[in-house]
Amino acid sequence: MNDQQDDDSNNSGLGDTNKEDTEKIHQNFGMERKNQEDNPFYWQPGHRLNDNPEYEIEKSLKAGGFGITYLAKDEKGKICVIKILKEYSSEKFISKKQQRDLRQEGIRLANCRHPHIVKVNDILFEGGKPCLVMEYIPGDNLCQIVNKQGILSEKEAIYYIRQIGKALIHIHQLDPPVYHRDVKPANIIIRSDTSQAVLIDFGIARECYPGEPIDLTAFSSFGYTPIEQHRRDSQQGPYTEVHALAGTLYFLLTGTQPEDSIARADCVLKGEKDPLKSPKGLNPKVSNAVDIAILKGMAISCTSRPQSVQEWLDLLPKPESKKTAKSSPSQHNPPQRSRPAPVPPPIPNPPVIQPEKLPSSPVTDWGLYVRTALMGAGVWLIAIALFYSPSIANKGALIAVGIILWGISLFWKNHSSLGQKILQHIFSLLSSCLIYLFLNFLKLEASSIIFLAPISAILAMTMMAMAELFITSDSEES
Repeated sequence: MNDQQDDDSNNSGLGDTNKEDTEKIHQNFGMERKNQEDNPFYWQPGHRLNDNPEYEIEKSLKAGGFGITYLAKDEKGKICVIKILKEYSSEKFISKKQQRDLRQEGIRLANCRHPHIVKVNDILFEGGKPCLVMEYIPGDNLCQIVNKQGILSEKEAIYYIRQIGKALIHIHQLDPPVYHRDVKPANIIIRSDTSQAVLIDFGIARECYPGEPIDLTAFSSFGYTPIEQHRRDSQQGPYTEVHALAGTLYFLLTGTQPEDSIARADCVLKGEKDPLKSPKGLNPKVSNAVDIAILKGMAISCTSRPQSVQEWLDLLPKPESKKTAKSSPSQHNPPQRSRPAPVPPPIPNPPVIQPEKLPSSPVTDWGLYVRTALMGAGVWLIAIALFYSPSIANKGALIAVGIILWGISLFWKNHSSLGQKILQHIFSLLSSCLIYLFLNFLKLEASSIIFLAPISAILAMTMMAMAELFITSDSEES
């Protein structure tokens, strides 16, 4: 079994560093081999981070355009993955403001909780360089599975694609939306214990250094990256991820990497035929519906593709049933491989963000509940001032306070999804209506009614908490 993101297996044991990856580390950080021991970012097995000594390096896993990925363990002995992100300018470190922005971005990723998204447990800075601390996932990625076992059946491939599609839909619906930008078979790991697909390696480095020159090839996976992602001034959206997801399905069913989007666009501009071969032409077992869906998803022009992941998933055949779909992937479950040293045990429940290391997140559950409570109180004050009794004094003041509470709950650091904001309004109105109906059975003075605002707040917050609990449990079951 391969370690998470370990694309370059070297059969040299847990504590060894891949020779090819070592060369990439040198290239990424602009250092000569003779100076490697003096470079603070060349981490040997057993190295403890200087600024974060609770982490000890086990070995390097992968070197790429975004940086270097290491297998590590924390002070409790739990295995994790640390990704150090390369800076674009070799002359200086990122500023304090950029560090704060990056930390906020890391918090957003850490709160993208979904069964099919790798968990980001922490974001830290080592020697001025940003690092992501992520969940360790045992298993092989889809690229390794296809290379070792051959192409997947259509049913199994779609089973995995739908899981990743749900994950992408989830992060696209956040406010503001989050885009992965590097969906490909190598970034989808199949858990060895559950056969569930997990999307890894978020391209957070795109937010690290605004204003710095960017080598766009470092953020491109040829064959999966659409044409707009190669252009600095192009608008990107969910349709960008549709291209990558369709390209991933293309590879799973054909074993062939799709033609690069730049080469395809050049041919079309010259009046030549699009060189992308039909999946069905490479694998006759591909159904007509899937063949059409892949080609639509990989259209060169973003306007010719489905504009959302859900719209593209709707083009694929529907699963027969949850039980049938889940029985299929077992035949391709990656077998365990012997290793010179034992693979460290997986983390069943990786630690969540530690409050002493990260500032309070604007999208945490508690933040959502507090904002819902404020909105519930604000709606109640507005409602009683307008509708309950003409004897209430200072109606203008009540309405003003209610509007202020409503505005704070809606606009102050509110990064909730659109669906959550809609639920906030529904539960706030519903709590006021329930209390109003209850008051028909009581004879309360107007002054007493005003002080029922906390009850309305608590009721709205409770309903939101119950809804979030239901949505989370339903997402995990699906």
